[in-house]
Amino acid sequence: MWWNGIQPKWRQVSTEGALPGPLSAATNSDSLDALKKGGVSGLVTVLISLKWWMPLHGDVDKEWGAAVEDITSSLQLMAKASGGTKRKNDVEPKPKQKRRKT
Repeated sequence: MWWNGIQPKWRQVSTEGALPGPLSAATNSDSLDALKKGGVSGLVTVLISLKWWMPLHGDVDKEWGAAVEDITSSLQLMAKASGGTKRKNDVEPKPKQKRRKT
């Protein structure tokens, strides 16, 4: 599963098609910052992929359920680690200029 391939090294497993290693294996220095990205391998693509993979016939796919649980846990851990704050803009906003009356 490609979800394993975009994980930080400490979570990746060598078994083809497997989910990443457990989050409980993390040490204090381990982080999920590698997942905080956009683009082709970003989190939006991960969520869209889950939707496409979702069982269509109402049958529960155990692998799909495990992937949903892992991705949910990862997102919750990232939100908790960030303290729920947004990143600051790299560029200072320009001050608004007053319009002149003509």
